[in-house]
Amino acid sequence: MANILNHEWLNENSNRNYPFREDGSLIPSNAIEVRLPNYVLVDFVITVAGIPLDIYLDTLLFAGTFINLVFKDSAGETVTNITINTVTHIAYTAYDIVGIGENYDDARGKLIIGDLSQIANDLPQGAYTFSLENAKLEACTIRPDIRGIRSLVVQSGGISSDIITGKLKLIAGTNCSITYDAATNAIRIDAINIPGSGFNQPCECDDNILPPCIRKINGINIEDLQIIGDGKCVEVTTTGNIITISDKCSSPCCGCVELEFLTNTLGMLENNIGRLDGYSELLNSKLDQFIASALLTI
Repeated sequence: MANILNHEWLNENSNRNYPFREDGSLIPSNAIEVRLPNYVLVDFVITVAGIPLDIYLDTLLFAGTFINLVFKDSAGETVTNITINTVTHIAYTAYDIVGIGENYDDARGKLIIGDLSQIANDLPQGAYTFSLENAKLEACTIRPDIRGIRSLVVQSGGISSDIITGKLKLIAGTNCSITYDAATNAIRIDAINIPGSGFNQPCECDDNILPPCIRKINGINIEDLQIIGDGKCVEVTTTGNIITISDKCSSPCCGCVELEFLTNTLGMLENNIGRLDGYSELLNSKLDQFIASALLTI
């Protein structure tokens, strides 16, 4: 923020619409009985990249000792805003303004506020809205920025860096070479094969990396582990990631028919054992009755 020394131009603007267009009414859309005094905004300039759209004062909020101004473009996107303290404000003070949002985050400019000593008498406190037709800024207040590249953002792993502007330096990392080709005015990036080590990529700690493969079997490091057959009956073969251990000497002693017979026989034996248990309990009961009767006859 800096005070303006040359007041003649600003004094003239305090009595006319500038920096608003001369045909702008400066009458709020929601309060047609009042008008924005010319001395509130006496100068405005902003530098915008690309082809700038029309910019206008969208909202003015006058509450207590503060005035807030919101500027938008003709597409309805906010360009910038600023808040002024009427108590500490000095007439014809220039305030820095900074763009807002993705399309105006690198826009920069200044606006100058006039003598606000009579603002409480001329503008009741409240929120006032304006339209492009009644509060559009003059075309000369919007200056195009002719830079080819507005800014640069580095993104890695879904995380974006701060906006990079000004002079940018490219630094070659591991296994990378960056050179400037003057003939084509281009930057060339090459991968470097380091003799004896190949293409090495530095290890990055990441909690999302999957755990390593099998490292040990029965306490033996997988690098030192060997599964070896005896060369006679045990054979070890591999197919892809499958290890097969086969017994070449032994063979089943019976087939499916024999196994079915044995199963059925075991089932019959189980049933017979159940019946024998029943007979044993019945015999034990009869024996108890016999002994009781014999004792009664003695």
